Amino acid sequence: QALPLSPPEDALAFLRLRPLRLTESDVVDIKDQVELRLSRHFYDLAALAPQDAEAYVRMREQASHRYGLNLVDGGLPAGSLAQGLDVIDVMRNMHLLATQYCYSLHQQFFTQAAHGDAKIRTITVEHLTASIRVHGYGVINTAVNYSVGFLKKKLEVVAEFLADESVKSRLLAEQQWMEGRPAYTWARAVETARFIRRLGAGRDGVTFLDKLRQVLTQIGNSLGYVRMVRTAGMRSMADGLEYLEGTPWLGAAEAAEDLVQAAEAGGGSASVQAARLAEVGARSVRRCFEASTDHLNLLADVFVKALSRTNVGVGSAHSTQLFHLLLPSLCCAFLDSLLLGRDCLAKRAVANTGVKGDAVLQDDGFAVGVAFVLRVFGLNRDFQSLHWFQTEINDIDMMTGQARAAAGLPFFTDSNQSKTEADRRGKLLAELAQLAASLEAAGALFGSTARVPVQPVQPVQPVPAEPMSSEAQEHQETQEE
Repeated sequence: QALPLSPPEDALAFLRLRPLRLTESDVVDIKDQVELRLSRHFYDLAALAPQDAEAYVRMREQASHRYGLNLVDGGLPAGSLAQGLDVIDVMRNMHLLATQYCYSLHQQFFTQAAHGDAKIRTITVEHLTASIRVHGYGVINTAVNYSVGFLKKKLEVVAEFLADESVKSRLLAEQQWMEGRPAYTWARAVETARFIRRLGAGRDGVTFLDKLRQVLTQIGNSLGYVRMVRTAGMRSMADGLEYLEGTPWLGAAEAAEDLVQAAEAGGGSASVQAARLAEVGARSVRRCFEASTDHLNLLADVFVKALSRTNVGVGSAHSTQLFHLLLPSLCCAFLDSLLLGRDCLAKRAVANTGVKGDAVLQDDGFAVGVAFVLRVFGLNRDFQSLHWFQTEINDIDMMTGQARAAAGLPFFTDSNQSKTEADRRGKLLAELAQLAASLEAAGALFGSTARVPVQPVQPVQPVPAEPMSSEAQEHQETQEE
């Protein structure tokens, strides 16, 4: 029920009464008794259900604003009804988050890939904000440290895959094939994907190319979690911005320091302590919105420096410098997996037919992972020079896709087989454009959105030798003698 516009006058009349002396030793203060009772109840209930602590904070504010009651703050960690998965539990099970959830880049939330379960879990910024208010702002650094170890293992897997002799020889052939060509074609990407799929598969039947795609998606999901944690930390500290804006002596770092110096010069010990606490609180709020807390760029710089110290990626012949040539094939594998997941989702929405596979709607973790690896390996310009997202899908390319489907390889097929190839081509082109937009947005997170116009490679023309003068010829003959 909604609160009344004004508190009842009968209650206010009782609270305004002076303390009543019943006997020489017994005095009854109605307002004091109400304050003690409400303070005790709010503390006990918040201790039993920390997730409801935010509701009791609002009740305490209403009691102070409407009835003039001075209730004691219990000092317990704050919580809310939006409490979902705990940030520490997610951090400890980072591998489950990376493998079983799908990340949304623009809306910043995770959805669990449906495996036929009746319930699907979600992780939103509101859940992480409520969890950070319970555990404190320091949990963000711990989450980033967990992500560093996870990213290190996954980057080692990517480097090991690229160092394979069969993969490296194929990528060198792709590099030679691209010389003199303006753009990378869809047919060439499908052919490279078919070649790498023939190299083998894991125990679960997933080919090595699809496993590499999954690794890139896991990298993107872990980075998306770090981004969500930072956003949640900023949101948890946003309530303190109004106090900084309303107090000019705390709005800037220099003003807060001047406040401390003024208190030390003319105030007592209590004033100095209060000024220092205010300065520490203002610094904590400002620090959440500084560029030094941009954890995504910090993580990228850490791995770039680590690669430079180990001399990895130096030289055009190194395997990691060929990663951009494998991305078109990985994009084809990603589009196949995404469209298959949406097809499974559409079938399960009608009836639970027991279709195998993950039912997904969107999965931006792949784009974030690709943008991060390109940033670490320094291959953004090389990938842009392929002009991959300007490729066209011809009729023969769709026939190649049918051959892949007949061979039992993952490929998108509509539930209605009577649809034309033009419809399939349109869906693939639409998803490819969506992937290009997601990759560009993900690149903005790492500061790699600058597009460099790349001219097609022109054959080198031999420079004709200039005729030698008579003096130069005499000098050359003298040296020969």
